[in-house]
Parts: sequence; C-alpha cells; structure tokens
Amino acid sequence: IIVICERIIFVRKITKCNNISQLNVQESAVIIALCNLPYKYDPFRNYNNALKKRNQIMYNMVRAGYLPEKEYHELKKLPITLTKKNSLSKFSNTIAPHYIEHLRKKLEKLKGEYGFDLYEDGLVIQSTLDSRIQKIANKVVNKHISEFQKKFDKHWNWEKHKDILDDIVIRDIRGTPSYVNAKTSQEKVAVINRLKKDKTFVDSVKSRWGKIEVGFIATDVKTGEILAMVGGRNTSDGRGWNHVTQIRRQPGSAFKPIVYSVALDNGLYPAYPILNQPFEIDGWRPENFNKKYSGFMTMRGGLKQSKNVISARLIVEGHAPTYQVKQYAKKMGITTNVPPYYSISLGTAEVSPIDMAGVYGTLANKGIYTQPYSLKNITDKDGILIEKFVPETREALSESTSYLMVDMMRDVIKEGTGIRIWSQYQFLRDCAGKTGTTQDYRNAWFCGFTPQIAAVVWVGFDDERIYFDGPGSYGQGARAAMPIWAMFMKELYDTIEFPEEKFEMPMNGEISRVDFCDYSIYELGKPKLWSTDCDGIKITDLVKTTDAPMFYNSRRDTSINIFTKYMGYDSTSHEALEIREIDSTKVEN
Repeated sequence: IIVICERIIFVRKITKCNNISQLNVQESAVIIALCNLPYKYDPFRNYNNALKKRNQIMYNMVRAGYLPEKEYHELKKLPITLTKKNSLSKFSNTIAPHYIEHLRKKLEKLKGEYGFDLYEDGLVIQSTLDSRIQKIANKVVNKHISEFQKKFDKHWNWEKHKDILDDIVIRDIRGTPSYVNAKTSQEKVAVINRLKKDKTFVDSVKSRWGKIEVGFIATDVKTGEILAMVGGRNTSDGRGWNHVTQIRRQPGSAFKPIVYSVALDNGLYPAYPILNQPFEIDGWRPENFNKKYSGFMTMRGGLKQSKNVISARLIVEGHAPTYQVKQYAKKMGITTNVPPYYSISLGTAEVSPIDMAGVYGTLANKGIYTQPYSLKNITDKDGILIEKFVPETREALSESTSYLMVDMMRDVIKEGTGIRIWSQYQFLRDCAGKTGTTQDYRNAWFCGFTPQIAAVVWVGFDDERIYFDGPGSYGQGARAAMPIWAMFMKELYDTIEFPEEKFEMPMNGEISRVDFCDYSIYELGKPKLWSTDCDGIKITDLVKTTDAPMFYNSRRDTSINIFTKYMGYDSTSHEALEIREIDSTKVEN
C-alpha cells in the first residue's frame, strides 16, 4: 500500500515494486496520516488537515528520537508537493472508479483474515460489476447532471446567500498553501483579506461548492449484485466522497414504502381510507407538499400522490407505530439509526443510497432482503479459490405484503409523481418506484425497480446548506433525480436483452381482487365490500383475504370513522358541517 500511495500522491518512477527508499521523511508522514483516516487526511481534499497531521507525526518522531529537532523545524515549513495531474492520467481509463475504490476497501479489510498481499500476490478478483450497465449509468448521469447544472446556475444567487459564501470562502482559504505556510497570525489575516477579494479565487469556490453531486446504484434484485455504481460527478478518478456508500441524507417520501408496509401487515390494505386533513401533535404539524387537503383518501391514492398527511396519520393513528417502522427499516436493509419519531413517516431519518437499494430490492424480490454486494470471489495466481462470497439474505416481508406494496407503487409511475417515466421517457416495462424530496429541495431521490433491476438515484450537494433554489419546483425528486432512473432503464432494456417479466400476484391464495363500495370509503371512512345495498359505485382493489371487510349494509353502516384526537384546522369545513347535519351523534373516534 505504501508503494501504491507513493505512486498516486507523489508519482515516482519506481523500478522495483518493493522499493520505498525514494520516500522522504515528510512524504512518509503524509502516508502514515492517510493510513489512519484516509478521507480526513487526503491532501487533495483536506490539505490543511493533512499538513497539520504530517507535522504532528514528524514531531512525534522528534520526541521518540528518530528525527533531529533542527531538521523537524525545517521540514515542517515545507508544503506537501502533489502531482495530481499526472496521477489522474494514470487512472482515467477506469469506467467505475468509485466502485473500484469501494471494492478495494473491502479487500483491504479481508487481507489480514486471509493472509494475502492485495497488490503483489497476483490475485484474481471477480466482482459483480457489469461494464455494459456501468457505461449506461455513466452516460445518463453525465447527460442529466450537466443539463441540470445549468438550471441550478441560472437560479442560484450567491448574493442572496452571502453567509454561506463567506463561510466556504474562509474554509477554502484556510486550506490553501499560502495560508498554511504563513508564519504569523498577521500573515494569515493578510492571506484571507487578499483571497477574499480575489475574484478568480472566489469564483472557483462558487464553482466547487455549487456543483451538483449525484449517487447512483443499480443492483440485481434477486442476487443483490451491484451492477453499476456512480459515486459522484468525478468519474475520472473517483476521488472524494462516494455518494452511494458514504453519504447519509434524508430520503423524504422515498422512505414511505417502509411505513406503508408496516400498515399493511397491521391489517390495512390499498383501498383503506385515511383522512387527508392536517393535524398537530406535540408541536409537529406535517403538511402536504402543495398545501392542499381533502376528505378521505385511500392508501393507494396517498402513496400515488405522495400525500404527507396520509403517511403521517398512519403513524399517529396507530396503524404503523414508530417502533415497528424502525424494526421494518432494519429488516428491509437500513443500517443507519432510525429514530422512533413521528416525523420518520416523512423520511427524516438519514440513510445511504446503497441501503435504499436494499430496501427497494426487497420489495421487488417478493419480500426477501438480499444485501447489495460487490465481491463474488477471490482466487490466487494458480487458480485456487481463496473465498467465495455470499450476500446476507432474510425474509423481511411476506410475499403478499411486498406484492401489495409493489402494486401501489406501480401507480406512482402510471398515474402519480413518476408518470413521466411512461409519458415522456417511454419506459413501458412493468416497474414501480417512489420519488423523494426533502425540505427546501436539499435532496432529491428516485428509487424504483423492475422484476430484474433495482436502481436508486440521489441528487444534491456536498454542503447541505445549498439547495435547488428558484421558481417552480425543479428540485423535486421527479425532476432532479427521476430522469436519470428513467433514461437508465430505457437504454438498459433497449440495448441489453432481458426476458419480459411482470410482477405476478402470489399463488398462495392470500390476496384477492374485490369490489368495495365507494360510499363506505369516501363518505364514511369505513370500507365495506360492495353490495346491492350500496348507493355508490364499485371500486376494485386488492386485499389480503384475512383482512377483507364485511359487505356494505345501509342500515348498519351509517357512522363516520374520523380520527379526531390530534385534529388541526379543517380545510373542508363546509363538508364537515354537512356531515354533522346528517348525523352528529355517530362520529367515531
């Protein structure tokens, strides 16, 4: 690893792979720092951190008697000399740099257990990456983000966000060699004052921090194999954050399928009505994105239109208790902490895109979670198998629950927030998915799947204070992230032959397609099966046989089911007035 680090950072012409004599003291100290915390002390991204750590390590050498103090005082004044341009050219031919680095880190953890030298033993490593699929991912990500960057640059005004700009300018100044090498506090202040007024420098800071970042991952839903990974905008060498594995961001509405899955297992079904009215509990007052409300809305409709109040009510009304949502999130693949707060119904728990790929792969794979993985097997130079790797799998949901979720999420694409996948991008295969948008358009998501492939897209910024500002709602998941998913799937299925598959209803007899009385759903909030006694029309939907309600009876079914414990203001007060006039004594809590 020392030789590899030397080649990447300092770029030497080494005649023998084991020759490390060309490293000087200060360069060796930088590599020692990298071995400790690679990202924190990466001199390309965190120059100031790397310099301080290098000098600390050399000072420790002085105290231990390995470095003369006089030499230390001379060496600590020297900058870290990097040859980034040359090192990048050596690694610019890879099509999946973030994936390769992700794989390398896994192998580094294994070398102690298996006793191999990752760089010298001539190992043959079989990964899960499909280069054809990776090239498609690279292409569509670059196409969309380059176009979307222009839109952001047009709308974002740094003058309106001077507090953010001032902060990041100072931050970047403190990382420059001029500031680091300044000997006195007066000299450091002078560097700050000079660079703050340097238009070229300030413009470079704006460009760097105003750059839209992206994380994209595609997996095989049955095996969990990672087929493609785009960890960021930098696709030439993979330096910096891997925005698939390393970031933790709020998923917004993309988290809702977990909440809905809990509710389905607790006896609800797609046609079950929830009151689409605001409420307040412990100072928390969730709102729909468009601030529009109505009367009763089915779970199917709430997910399709991404109504926040519907998802929130599933939790506060006890259909999906927070402790169960936390449990289900873990079973379905979320490895980060999910705090048991009401707001998790709207996706406030921070997650990674690779975890979300596991969640959506679970839904596509009939409720079976298969951990996304990148390493298949390792053989030595003689072809002897060292290890074959099998991903972790478990049943997270019943097949029936996962199918009901898939069927509802189909409607997101057919008629809901993902409708442009069909209408604009003409991807007509059987598919399902969900958009996600967080507050102030700071994170945009689209997560979806076909029967074969699950793919997750995150779009946002490294500094979360920066967001998709401007008129309209161009920072929504449906606009910022979903086009990448749609273009990827369209080109993938157009260029690579996949058999025609559809999501099939389980053959276990647990799910039935039944007719509901629409009056019982939208007027009473108490769903009943259609009968000739029903004044309304039939609504056909799916239900687990064990959860099917009784048939509608006009003499028995007269009361209205309204959960009023945390009711806020009523946006349809005229309708509520009419209800009270009909029967003010039969409102159920």
